[in-house]
Amino acid sequence: MPDFLHGLVDLSGNTLSGDATFVAPVLLCVAVTTLWVYLLHQTEKVQTWVNRLVSIGFIGWMVLPFLLSWIYAMVLSGPHLPFGHENPAYNHIDHLWDPFMFIFEMIFLGIVFAPILAGLMGIWGLSKRMITWAVGYFLMVVGIHAMLTFEGITDAVDVGLQPLPGQIGDATLYGGLVSPLSLTLISIAILIIVFMESGLAVISHLEYAAMLPEEAKRNPEYVNQFRNVMNSHIVHMVSITSVVALTTAIALEFDDFLISLVGLLEGSQWSGQVRESLELQLTYGKVISAGLFLLVVAGMRFVLPWQRVTGIIETGMRRIRSTD
Repeated sequence: MPDFLHGLVDLSGNTLSGDATFVAPVLLCVAVTTLWVYLLHQTEKVQTWVNRLVSIGFIGWMVLPFLLSWIYAMVLSGPHLPFGHENPAYNHIDHLWDPFMFIFEMIFLGIVFAPILAGLMGIWGLSKRMITWAVGYFLMVVGIHAMLTFEGITDAVDVGLQPLPGQIGDATLYGGLVSPLSLTLISIAILIIVFMESGLAVISHLEYAAMLPEEAKRNPEYVNQFRNVMNSHIVHMVSITSVVALTTAIALEFDDFLISLVGLLEGSQWSGQVRESLELQLTYGKVISAGLFLLVVAGMRFVLPWQRVTGIIETGMRRIRSTD
């Protein structure tokens, strides 16, 4: 494959770096998805003929250059085997490896950009399985990256991955709520939630609309009901996503809140010494902070009736929508 399809250089041959290296592979994923969706909506006969043409074309690409170069060389230089020569011009068997190298490159790009490819196929093909698979594959890649970039592993084996900073940083944004690195990670998590929730919801609503009879699709009452269902889902998704983002930000800084509370009550130097501890600024320190937050919230259910609180909030939201 040409280097510009890998995102290494542009069409002029200039070396690319940064986000520009993803443009060509993403466009290739869009082209592959377009062909896949187009074939998906064709008849079985057309799909069979396309599969046959692709198979015949691949075999012809692999065999014809090998046979033509070998026969032409034997006409000029006499009979010889197509391999094992010092002169590479007589090693005609090398022509057989070009199609396989192309397939290997496509497989490699497919593995790297599988979430994008599966996500596009899920959106255009209206496939819940593809959307779920794209999110799951992305989370698996993030988990593997986190393990391979752990300090103990990178000291033993360096696989060339760029690890995240060891320290999460001080909370300086939004009134001391989150740090810049935390905000970036939370934003990625929100995008994943929005992609999956909106994609699955759109497919479910379209399936529901397709099941309705033709008379109901033109009935204003059903149309209004369907619009209310969609608006309710949008409000629910925005509300839950906002609560999850806020809760995550609070959980990451919950250790600082506890230390400040203890220092306020006791006024000792212990809280200041713990706050300056390096371990709490590391990644596992934030994991401990989130674990403490979960323990406190789980314990508060014996004091604060969470179900009643959420019920009051949902009732208030229904009243607001009904008044509108």
